[in-house]
Amino acid sequence: MEGLDWWESALESAIQKLADNLRVAVLLDREETFRHALALFRDFRNAVEALVLLRKGWIVPLRRCV
Repeated sequence: MEGLDWWESALESAIQKLADNLRVAVLLDREETFRHALALFRDFRNAVEALVLLRKGWIVPLRRCV
C-alpha cells in the first residue's frame, strides 16, 4: 500500500497545482489564455479521474517514477 500512498499524494499535489494555474488563467480573462486554460482543465479532469480510480482500486500503478 505504500506505493499507492505515494501515487495518491502525487496526484493530490498535481491537482492542487493545476487548480492554482487554472484559477490564474481564468482570472486573466484574455483570449490568448483560453487554449491554455482549456488544456489545464483537461489535465485537471484527468488527474481527478485517475485519483478516483486509484482510490476505488480500479487502477493500480505498476511502479513509482522517481
